Amino acid sequence: GPAMGHVAAQRYSPRTHGVLRMAAPSYTSQAALVSASRPVCPNGRSWLLQLSGQEYPTEYEPGHVLAIEVDHQGTTLKGPYTVTRSDAASRTIDCIYRVIDGPRESSNGDHLASGMRKTQVFKSLETGASAAFGGSFHVPILRGIAPGARHAFLVSTGAGVGPMIGFVEQCVAMWEGASIPGAPGVPFKDSQLERVTLFAGYRELGDVICAEELGALVAASNGRFEWHACISGADELNDCEVGFSALAGRTTSAAPALIASALADGFEEAHFHMIGNGAMVKDWQLGLGEAGVPQEQVTVEMYFGHKEEPDQAASECIKQGLLNQDLKMAALAA
Repeated sequence: GPAMGHVAAQRYSPRTHGVLRMAAPSYTSQAALVSASRPVCPNGRSWLLQLSGQEYPTEYEPGHVLAIEVDHQGTTLKGPYTVTRSDAASRTIDCIYRVIDGPRESSNGDHLASGMRKTQVFKSLETGASAAFGGSFHVPILRGIAPGARHAFLVSTGAGVGPMIGFVEQCVAMWEGASIPGAPGVPFKDSQLERVTLFAGYRELGDVICAEELGALVAASNGRFEWHACISGADELNDCEVGFSALAGRTTSAAPALIASALADGFEEAHFHMIGNGAMVKDWQLGLGEAGVPQEQVTVEMYFGHKEEPDQAASECIKQGLLNQDLKMAALAA
């Protein structure tokens, strides 16, 4: 899960390599029930957990972070998870998380004293099981988008795509003039957003999360939303048919040229939001900054790897991909 207590829209400064960490904040928890628990990708490595039946209508939006608590063999397991979507009418909250396999690692907070993984316990929860949640941390995606942004570019790794799906659902509702999923008082009346493009990074095709839901959002958006799966595993895309756009490589190499071609007039009306592992987030932050994207047009959430340093080659790949198109446009105009 994401680190709790990060400040809003936390940004990474290439000068200091500093990441602000704070103690886990206190919060009041309320009882809830598990109303859904199911895999959201073909290989079953990512799951959706839905909680419902809480005392108050939810005031969560995609990108909020909350604490989820589950009792297991006399121990309360708790951890921070990012909200994919919430529904105030049905009082449900959805979170998508990665089920972590393999041996216990001292560096990972996902294991219990018994050696069993916390996310394995979450995966085993049945409908009707008791749980609890509380707290509301981080800034939801929508509220962090720069004023005046017309095109939002979303970049994720793994389960980081979850909140982005909820955000796109909000955007499609806004474009349709429908009521917006999530908390009341969402600042859509001032939103300039006209387009959203998602680049979701995975190792394998079997990891791709909610492809059908994303396809439905593309259809409902009337051309305003598009998404691409960026598949880094070797030979994953050989001789296979998939029902969505699948690009070979990591987001750092596959996405920049497509972003550049969509931004012929420069970065002024763009916003970039990254969610996922620290390495990816920092590569993009550095590359975007060196390409000249203002800091206020970049928001992030890191799930793990907070101490990672950016990969200079990956950041340079992002920068070159973003800027080469500009050079071509300038040459055409000359």
